[in-house]
Amino acid sequence: MQKKYSQRSPENQKTSLRLAVFIVSLFILILLVRQVFYAPVKRPVEPLKKKVVIPAPKIKKEKKAVVPKGAVAEKPRVTPTKKGPEIAIVLDDFGYTMENVDKLLALRIPITFSILPHLAHSRDIAVTVMDAGYESILHLPMEPLSHTVPVEHDTITTAMTDAEIVAIVRSASAAVPGINGVSNHMGSRATQDRRIMTIVMRYLKTRGLFFFDSRSTGTSVCEDVAYKVGLPFAARDIFLDNSNDPDYIKNQLLVLKKRALTSGSAIGIGHDRAQTVRVLTYMLPRFKKEGIRFVFLSEEVN
Repeated sequence: MQKKYSQRSPENQKTSLRLAVFIVSLFILILLVRQVFYAPVKRPVEPLKKKVVIPAPKIKKEKKAVVPKGAVAEKPRVTPTKKGPEIAIVLDDFGYTMENVDKLLALRIPITFSILPHLAHSRDIAVTVMDAGYESILHLPMEPLSHTVPVEHDTITTAMTDAEIVAIVRSASAAVPGINGVSNHMGSRATQDRRIMTIVMRYLKTRGLFFFDSRSTGTSVCEDVAYKVGLPFAARDIFLDNSNDPDYIKNQLLVLKKRALTSGSAIGIGHDRAQTVRVLTYMLPRFKKEGIRFVFLSEEVN
């Protein structure tokens, strides 16, 4: 029995060794199979990154725009206001000096500068006003009733031919760049003359300009001629500074305000004078606080 047992013992050992080798080989094979079949799983993750990253900012924007349930949406803070009474201020006789220009621009209130042609500062004032976003018109010299009053160079008179009148208007317009319209300087005689005013207004129509009647006479034909020619037109309501007294100018401004409150709008004419500018600097901001709306002359043209 002992002899038999010892002979079988090496074979059993070999069998055990083979079994161990088989088990290790099988384990290695399983690892290899897992490596082959499960390795590609890492790659499909890449497209998911694109899907997650792209929508993210869009979702945030939508959440900001959403009004919470049950909440009342806030009304716009800037709401249309009722159109208040309007005043247009026109200041005549600019061109001699630049002294008051910056003071008026500093007010930041619409003022229309009426500029005489061919003077030392006519062009400079026109350019300064235009660059500042303000309005200017040509203050065209025209014949007054009195022959004793000094007149400007190239003043239009009733003795002139049609061609002479057109030449003067053309030259004067070119001397004041950026104008929107034309008004009469003096002109109490010329603005009564239908021939002269028809010639002037027909030319202005070709240039796309309006005419503003200073109403230096009660017998002006300007409005009637403008209507027949088909030219945009406006006329003065109140003279502000026939006197240089500050109290007089203040009172005239109050009359102008009353006219605006009654009629809805009013146009006042003053001049390029130190006293007038001082009073305007004091009064206009106060009118504005009271609800008066200041506009350029072109906004009052019909």
